[in-house]
Amino acid sequence: MLNSMRPPTDNLYKFAAIFGLVLVGFGTWLFNQQSNRYIDAQVRASESLMETWIEIYANEALRKLLQDQMVRVRNGDMIYGLSLKASELEGVNEEQVLAVRKFEFIGHASAIEIQRVEAYRFPIAALISIGALLSGAGFSLWWFRVQRYQDIILRSQTEEEVPEEIQDGPANVGRRWDDAEEEKLIDGFNNKKSFKQLSKDHGRTPGAIRSRLVKLGLLEYPDSWKQKK
Repeated sequence: MLNSMRPPTDNLYKFAAIFGLVLVGFGTWLFNQQSNRYIDAQVRASESLMETWIEIYANEALRKLLQDQMVRVRNGDMIYGLSLKASELEGVNEEQVLAVRKFEFIGHASAIEIQRVEAYRFPIAALISIGALLSGAGFSLWWFRVQRYQDIILRSQTEEEVPEEIQDGPANVGRRWDDAEEEKLIDGFNNKKSFKQLSKDHGRTPGAIRSRLVKLGLLEYPDSWKQKK
């Protein structure tokens, strides 16, 4: 009866679960990489702004222009013609224009980097989600279609009993051993009763009797099982 209850191979389910975990791990690594790139781009733009700020601090109109452009950079928007706009402002000297041009170059590059990071956010989130779903499905299928049946088979092989879900057996198959029943078993074993008789007395299979005696320290597994017939 047990031979006809063979669970399907679990290789596919395990592969799906492990592959899903790999996707989650890879997606998390990508997310961290992109987060670092985003932070680096923001830091570069901020540092460049501070350096430029020192050069143009005396010109209020130029300071306001840079503030507005910095907001655009942090949002990932391109900045074009900033140095040209700065040169058209009143009271701006050549050194200030050069400082603004340097900020324009760094800010433009930072905005491009921020745009790239933003573009990768959805694919990375989708990758992590797919990996999590695949891993969850793989582990669930493995448990419900494979492992629980293997547990039944392993339990029946260990105790030499046929589960009630598969075939009727002795009255007490699968029930817990209480203290009184264990004492009764110890007395019967010490009185040299056979496994067959102990099985009848307790309503359990001979395999279950042997397993309980091993657990109680009265038998050594498995050689001593041959001591009684």
